[in-house]
Amino acid sequence: AILESLSQVGAQNINIDLIYGLAAQSPAMALEDLNYALSAKIEHLSWYELMLEPNTQFARKPELKTNTTFLERIEEEGTALIAATGFKHYEVSAYYKNKPSRHNTHYWKYGDYLGIGAGAHSKVTIRPKQTLRLHKTRYPKDYLRYPKVLVDTVIDEGLDYLLNRLRLFTPLLFKEIEEALPKKAAKHIINWFRQIKHDQWMHVSSDHVVLTTRGQLLINDILYDYQKWRQALT
Repeated sequence: AILESLSQVGAQNINIDLIYGLAAQSPAMALEDLNYALSAKIEHLSWYELMLEPNTQFARKPELKTNTTFLERIEEEGTALIAATGFKHYEVSAYYKNKPSRHNTHYWKYGDYLGIGAGAHSKVTIRPKQTLRLHKTRYPKDYLRYPKVLVDTVIDEGLDYLLNRLRLFTPLLFKEIEEALPKKAAKHIINWFRQIKHDQWMHVSSDHVVLTTRGQLLINDILYDYQKWRQALT
């Protein structure tokens, strides 16, 4: 009903965030939800698995999530369904019909942003190519009484950058890395890519790197390998 109302009032750039993986949700039910979303007049879809984040009510109730077999089936069949409808997969959990989300692209390209309200996070470049991450008091009652702004130290800026940028499936230019990071951090990343050359997870050329289809599914493993290589240098 909401989607129909948005179309009727002339909304032209509708995005849906859709989560799957609840315990009571069968693969058929998850695909039915996805089918409904895709049949609506939407331009952008964020589709991702339910995550039980630490220190949340969800984490204290693991029974809320369905089993691994169901999750794999939902992901496989859902991805095929999305592709069949013409949506393009440009980020780990995001798809677009005509153009990607400017917000998502800016965020994953390590752009600056400000978070407003209780628990909001921000990323700010305080000096050329030096990052400061901030977050505000999490609980609304505390925020209203005394809205603290807390500083999160970025220990390894190269890892922090890759954690974000590798989510986008567009080729990562070495020039892009040099423009985003301090010289030393950028050099480490580029050197790491160049010593890889070519493997099943990514293809490295003289001026850029691009993830393979398999690499897109194993970003955590790629980050782990980079972290091990980086630690071995110290």
